[in-house]
Order: sequence, then structure tokens, then C-alpha cells
Amino acid sequence: IYSKFSKTVVYIGNYEDKNVGSGFLIEKPGIIITNWHVVKKADEVGVWILPKDGVPSEIEIHQELEPLMGAVVATNKKEDLAIVKVGNFPDEINPVKIGSLNEIVVGDKVYAIGHPEGLPWTFSEGIVNQIRKKKKWSYPESDFKHVATVIQTQTPINPGNSGGPLFSENGNLVGINTLK
Repeated sequence: IYSKFSKTVVYIGNYEDKNVGSGFLIEKPGIIITNWHVVKKADEVGVWILPKDGVPSEIEIHQELEPLMGAVVATNKKEDLAIVKVGNFPDEINPVKIGSLNEIVVGDKVYAIGHPEGLPWTFSEGIVNQIRKKKKWSYPESDFKHVATVIQTQTPINPGNSGGPLFSENGNLVGINTLK
């Protein structure tokens, strides 16, 4: 799963809100999905793709690698989702394969790729603990109440994983990593 989809995952830098997160290519050309809280306050974000010569450090990303610039074109604050469009996204990178919530059940293995605590392109695995419909949550810095179906997993998720993909054992996208 990592070797097949790591190139699809991007590192997102929000210059307005001074935070970073993950995202992934959902459709060509350059349509990326992430969390709203990753891009909040921004009209444009920096987007880094996995370099051909391997995983860079967080310092290399910010000091040595030029980002692609992505426009925040749509948001769904309630479900904590956003779409970013990158005009010059490399055509050789393929989008994730979209799965369905119906293909996972409690006890199934799931996999995440993201940038927890700024550690780029980290792979983790866990199991589905429960699927929670109409789950409500808010973030410490916000009074806004989010509501969505949430896949509760024991997959290690930390700040920086937000917006990254959650894959089934079949390698299909089944969720978006949102909160720990």
C-alpha cells in the first residue's frame, strides 16, 4: 500500500494559519482533498510532493524544496473537508482508488500515510475499532461543532496526519484522517 500510494500523498503548508497537514490526489489534474482545519484561513497553500530521490526531512521541505501552490477551491467546514487545486501537479501521479465505508468492518486492518508531528511520509497501520455515525467533535481552538461519520481506529494519528488517506486492506480509500 505504501509503495503504491505514497506518491499520491502530499505535504500541505498553510502559511496563514501556520500549520501543516496531509492531503492526497483524488482526481487528475491536481485535485487534492484534505481537512478544512488544515487549510482554514488560507486561499492558497504550499503543496509538496514526494521527491523522486526519497523522503526529505521537515527542514529540507521548508528550506530546500519549492512547493507547488494550491488554491483552496471548496470547503465543507461541518464535515471538516476541503479541496485544493494544484495547476501544475505532475501528470504521472495517479489518484487514490476510492473505496466504500461498506468494505470495512470492526476488526479490519487499515493503513494511513501522512506527516505526523512533521515526520514526512510516515506509514502506519491499525484496526477499525468502530464506525461512528453522526459523530460530533470540535477542536480546542474552535467552538464550531463538526459532524460526520467517523471511522474510529487504533492507527497512530497525530497532528500532521490530518487530511491524509485511510486505506482498506485492498488499498482503497475508506476515510480521511481527521483527529486523534
